[in-house]
Amino acid sequence: MSARVYLGEVLVGRIVLDRGTQRASFWFDMAYLATSNRPALGQYFEDRELSAEEPIESPNAPIHEYFLNALPEGALRKVIENTMARGPMLELELLCRLGEDLPGCLRVVPDLIDDESRAELSAAVIVPGRPDPLRFSLAGVQLKASVLREEQKVTLPLIGRGGTWIAKFPSSVFAELPENEHAIMTWASACRLDVPVVELVDVASIENLPDSFPRQGRALLVERFDRRAGRCVHQEDVLQVFGVHPDDKFMNFVPDEINYASLGRLVATLTHGLDSDEYLRRLVFMLLSCNADAHAKNWAFIYRDRLRPRLSPAYDLVCVEPYGQDTLALAWGPPVDPNHTPEIPLRSIGRSDFRIIATAMGRDHDEVLGLVDAFVEIAATSWAQIDRQAVVPAAVRRCVEQRIAAFRSS
Repeated sequence: MSARVYLGEVLVGRIVLDRGTQRASFWFDMAYLATSNRPALGQYFEDRELSAEEPIESPNAPIHEYFLNALPEGALRKVIENTMARGPMLELELLCRLGEDLPGCLRVVPDLIDDESRAELSAAVIVPGRPDPLRFSLAGVQLKASVLREEQKVTLPLIGRGGTWIAKFPSSVFAELPENEHAIMTWASACRLDVPVVELVDVASIENLPDSFPRQGRALLVERFDRRAGRCVHQEDVLQVFGVHPDDKFMNFVPDEINYASLGRLVATLTHGLDSDEYLRRLVFMLLSCNADAHAKNWAFIYRDRLRPRLSPAYDLVCVEPYGQDTLALAWGPPVDPNHTPEIPLRSIGRSDFRIIATAMGRDHDEVLGLVDAFVEIAATSWAQIDRQAVVPAAVRRCVEQRIAAFRSS
């Protein structure tokens, strides 16, 4: 079994399964490596000496972590898996099934070169004679779908590809989750952070949903920033940058630990400082919105010119404190003890802690603290307006107002 890997229409390489070991290796295409100004697949690869003669393999997973992070998680993955017959290599089968609508410009197209490969992929990929709407991959544990929005009509495409918006559905565990995220994302936009357009719609108004999807409540529509004007825009999340398994998005078991200080340094380095201020403002907003779920997979880079990474628009901004999560998803800075990273309450972080971030980013402390102070005032003023305009769950309102007051006095 093998599959071609593309960035849009550019052949990048191939994934080849070893049937004996049931492990897949990725081989770069020689012509791709020889091309000047080639589109960037990801920083994990750009930072290495690449050769068409040496495969890229994972020592810990059956397929490299870069590709694992392109697969869906949580509820959406369960729904898709339930429509498939599990074969010997589920991850590769998922990549091939969803490969025409993966995040960014990544495409994975199966090579059906022999009867054995065709038999292995048939249950996962070949679905003759009927529509198949579950042909997209979206990250995150919440149930969601890639949909089309035309005027007042929202539809899950019958072929399962080509959606330009994400519909995020109500949760049976987390009360008012779409309303929560809508309020926080609307607030972020009012604070002039770079975020996609969002909208609340009735779930019942979304057409062509599979039977496994809910039919009641409201869904959050989020415009996809990796789909623009009929074309894909490449992106990668921080786990892909470092080649880390998606199960380690909280970086608990990763030797080279990622924390908010080192992430700030990464943003400053990869974007040549262009997105440093935006990153700092997002950190302040994370604290003010009581968003303790800003783990490594909720930060990403986008390649608008196909070559150079920039910080992607912010996404998955939710006030999670009402759901019982009040410790930071990542450490604030390097741990004192490299062998032990203590849990840090979000509410314990205040203005002075941004000195740690400033040091990591090579920024002047006073300049950074001035930026923090200015943004807090913008956020406080904007919140008063959002609270009157958007549907804000009572628990979210209470958390945010308490946090703004506490941060101002820190």
